[in-house]
Amino acid sequence: MRSRTGCTSIWACATPGTRSRPASAADLITSPSSRPKNARTGGATIRNSSVNKTSSKALTWQLGVDWKASDAIFLYAVTRRGYRAGGINSPTLAGRLAPFQSFAPGKVTDVEVGIRSDFTMGDVKFQLNASPFVGWYNNVQVPISGLNTQASCSTTAAGGTNPPKSPDGDCDASNDPSGGTLLVNAGKTRVAGIDLSTRIQPTSTLSFDAGATFLDLKSRSLTVPAALQSYLAALKVPFNLVAKTTVTAGLRWTLPVPRSLAETVVSMDYYHSSKVRSSDQVLPAYDLVNGRLDLNGVGGSNADISFFVRNLFDKKYLASSNVGSAALGIFSGFYGVPRTYGVEVRYRFGD
Repeated sequence: MRSRTGCTSIWACATPGTRSRPASAADLITSPSSRPKNARTGGATIRNSSVNKTSSKALTWQLGVDWKASDAIFLYAVTRRGYRAGGINSPTLAGRLAPFQSFAPGKVTDVEVGIRSDFTMGDVKFQLNASPFVGWYNNVQVPISGLNTQASCSTTAAGGTNPPKSPDGDCDASNDPSGGTLLVNAGKTRVAGIDLSTRIQPTSTLSFDAGATFLDLKSRSLTVPAALQSYLAALKVPFNLVAKTTVTAGLRWTLPVPRSLAETVVSMDYYHSSKVRSSDQVLPAYDLVNGRLDLNGVGGSNADISFFVRNLFDKKYLASSNVGSAALGIFSGFYGVPRTYGVEVRYRFGD
């Protein structure tokens, strides 16, 4: 949430073409050669200052029922109301953007049912969990980017102030949204899906885990005004950094090494994420594999030594991105952490 106000008494207001920044003592000196005896008495004048305020509140609740159907099966159902507070865009906006100085709170109402189960088949132990759910979101808060005054903006030429040449219609870059981005209430969405997880333990020393989440994303209505729709990649509420499919898998194996040497455990895990949208970009799907070797109670002591490697195959993938826009012609992203390996040493004091 962005809630910082625009130009206030502790912020120096920028002149056209520059950005606002906190006022420092140096900003109050009229010239490099000024001395205290040359200064006028009285308070400094801060020009074009303003104060923007908003407030929001909402009632949230949760209602659920649990049923232990047997020693092996647990069932539940729950419905909830969630709330995300509103806030302020900065700096003080003008023209077409004035109505978007603040954004309203977002709300979600969801329903979830689930099963948790434990059972055995022969000597093999199983766990199976499933949780289907659906949530209805109202006043969804999304960032709209690319709201920067372009060099071709003109207040005299026909259509010279139309979007995307000017986001607010005044060709003044000094009051463009900070970072060229606004948080706005974009409309209504529906998110449905299911969480699945399972564990198979064929022996007391070996176990396999797997899990997945599948989402169905739907934009129910778009309330972004026509003045801002040209900044959207599509005329629907965007789902930023939401993967429709994620998959996990792992194993844990306690090796047949004498406990007098150490309890030796090998762990491997796998993670997959489908492609995700980030503003006007689409970040590709990726897969990661991690590994770990734990030596617990080395030599019968209270010392543990662990060796780990993350991103075993040194996968290059985009984990996130800056808020960007096709209107700017510039995109940037953040690569995930490359292959990382190391050693951890722990010592337990006491028995």
